[in-house]
Amino acid sequence: MPGLPGTRRLRRRPLRAPVPPRLRLRQPERVLPRPLPPDLPHPRHAQGRPRPARKGALIPPTRRIPDHVFTALSTGAGGAEAIRLLADLELTRTLLLLRALALHPTPPPHTPPSLAYDLLSDVQSHAPAAVEAVLRHPSVAAWAHRTATSLTSAPSAAPHGPPERAHRSPAGYGDAAPARTPLGQGSAIGDPGLRPGGNGGTAGGNGGAASGGNGGYGGYGGYGGYGGAARDREAGSARGSGARRSPRRGPGPAAPPYDGGPGPESAPGDAPGGARTPAGAWPYGGDVGLSREEAWALGPGMLGAVAAGAAIRGRVRCEVRVPVVRGRAMLPSVGEADFGEASPGEVRWATARTAGGGAEIHCAGMRVVVPAEPGRDGPGWRALRTLEAAARPRDGGMALSVVLDDLDPHRVHDLEGAAGRVPDEQVRRWRELLTPAWETLVRLHRGTAEEIAGAVRALTPLVSTPAHQLSATAPEAFGAVALSLPRDSLTLALTLAHEVQHAKLAALAHAVRLTEPDDGTRYYAPWRDDPRPLHALLQGTYAHLGVLSFWGRQRGHETGGARARADTEFARWRLAVAGALDALTGSGRLTPAGERFAAGMRATLRRWMADTVPVTAASRADTRAARHRRAWESRNR
Repeated sequence: MPGLPGTRRLRRRPLRAPVPPRLRLRQPERVLPRPLPPDLPHPRHAQGRPRPARKGALIPPTRRIPDHVFTALSTGAGGAEAIRLLADLELTRTLLLLRALALHPTPPPHTPPSLAYDLLSDVQSHAPAAVEAVLRHPSVAAWAHRTATSLTSAPSAAPHGPPERAHRSPAGYGDAAPARTPLGQGSAIGDPGLRPGGNGGTAGGNGGAASGGNGGYGGYGGYGGYGGAARDREAGSARGSGARRSPRRGPGPAAPPYDGGPGPESAPGDAPGGARTPAGAWPYGGDVGLSREEAWALGPGMLGAVAAGAAIRGRVRCEVRVPVVRGRAMLPSVGEADFGEASPGEVRWATARTAGGGAEIHCAGMRVVVPAEPGRDGPGWRALRTLEAAARPRDGGMALSVVLDDLDPHRVHDLEGAAGRVPDEQVRRWRELLTPAWETLVRLHRGTAEEIAGAVRALTPLVSTPAHQLSATAPEAFGAVALSLPRDSLTLALTLAHEVQHAKLAALAHAVRLTEPDDGTRYYAPWRDDPRPLHALLQGTYAHLGVLSFWGRQRGHETGGARARADTEFARWRLAVAGALDALTGSGRLTPAGERFAAGMRATLRRWMADTVPVTAASRADTRAARHRRAWESRNR
């Protein structure tokens, strides 16, 4: 083969446009590009194809689970470091879901959600902390998951199974069925030495975590935020949504909003007037209680409301269209505008103008002013209120701040018993209970308190019952705890300690596969009345390991009857966790990461097994365990 000529004789010549502009290759896209509005119709490509991305996208960073964090989580602990990592993983997941929503083709007459996504990205350039706070709000994460999942599901099949419901029980404990993850996350979430799991090994599970129930809260089967389970409504007319950027600070006229009215054609499959779609055929995340237009408004149409909420929190000037469903326009993490009664199934579109921390929302000649002061109500405006508690200075002064979310339609999905707007006197009762509960957690359960302070962002009230305490955690709403008003501060402290365990494991299961796909085998759970799949048994075991540890620490600080109760609870849940762990490890269905996780739980259980309890407490615990097993076998023959 002849040699190449020397470089001294080579000449460099400029080339003239080697590739015509229309044939040039696209540059590689970033992880989360900000999509532009779709191209205009063209005979050479399909309508609605997204254009190349611009800069300034909502880019999620790559997250990994360090080995020491995984080990700490497996023991039932983890601390503030683990919570920060899990919360960041959930934020990354929400960003990926928003991308899926923005890039999904939009059928007429609806306006593409990419316009609101574009606005949200612009708000982020001015106020990144405000956008992050809104995207970390639990109901926003739940909305993003449900909407993206529904859009990527086949229209001919129900996107989810029937919603699981929380079951009331005196014990008030339960387990979770982690939900499906519609998008693979291997490029954004992973862990060294552990098997990545895009869906956390939760094939077929989509419920929430319900305390002591026969199913998780959520199931994403319907929007139950309007005072409980979604009510059946007749259908009405609707208009499309839209958004227009105007992310300026300070005074000055804003650009007119994009008028996202209906197009010349109806959406495929829509009956005239927006009639309800039959059950099992909801492509936009609705249920049989919502018209198709309502389902769209509460699904993709909510992205404009998310952008408006971020603009208010960041004091960014903009205009955006927000949906008004059943007379109410919700701005996630901020509050709700009430435009009065609406016709059944009617969807209207309001214009939200934000500036200086406040906003005005205009709809059909009516105006609602959003106060600049967070948490303050006004005429036609109901704000999300905040509950705050601080430990005494001698205990370190750790503080807790959570939102009392009694408004957002995505706070609870089709859970019967969801409370509506909480009266002011009951809000005072919540505050009266939270302060001593928080002081107990900080003083006696410091590690758990750190996890709660970092993880729990919202409490969702449920309707109280005289005999039962109900609490729940949705795996797709990291940071939210739904619960009825506790009878005392110790019950509230225990409930938070229990539910934060569910939240930790649900977030971890989104990144690491701990169980093999469900093979149909069901197991006995000592805190449930129904047989459970393996992943749900793992969730319940982990949560009750937290309950066991709570009583193990608490009983040393109690006296008299309170000490006897604490000893009995400690012995009861020690037996339960031991039996459930045996079932988990004997199933043969744990992944290598799951085996390692179970070994960490076993190590914590072994330490508690070394503690002695009075004979009477052990006897009462044995009696309760045997009674529960007999009732379970009788019910599930």
